[in-house]
Amino acid sequence: MNFAQSTNIGSMAFQQRWAEIDWCTAITLQFSDGSTQVVQLQQDPSIVTYPISPPKQTSFVKITFTTPRYPQGSTPPTGYDALTGNTGAKEIQFFEDGVSPHGCW
Repeated sequence: MNFAQSTNIGSMAFQQRWAEIDWCTAITLQFSDGSTQVVQLQQDPSIVTYPISPPKQTSFVKITFTTPRYPQGSTPPTGYDALTGNTGAKEIQFFEDGVSPHGCW
């Protein structure tokens, strides 16, 4: 996600997709200074807010889905015949440090 200008982000809101088979257990955030933060995601379909610690001054955040809940080769959950390989998010938002609810990207 590219920001219009360098922004001091302090948190991220993340919502898993509705289908559990498409959920992820961890993502890696990479910031414009090259630093990274691994976020362990709650296994819940509601929007959950995670801290960016320490807050980051950045012009972009690259999001990598590092750990799908059901990786290729695993057994699909009950009710599914096959894995979709469609891991992703329904919603992702970043918030400026100390600003809520305004200052959302």
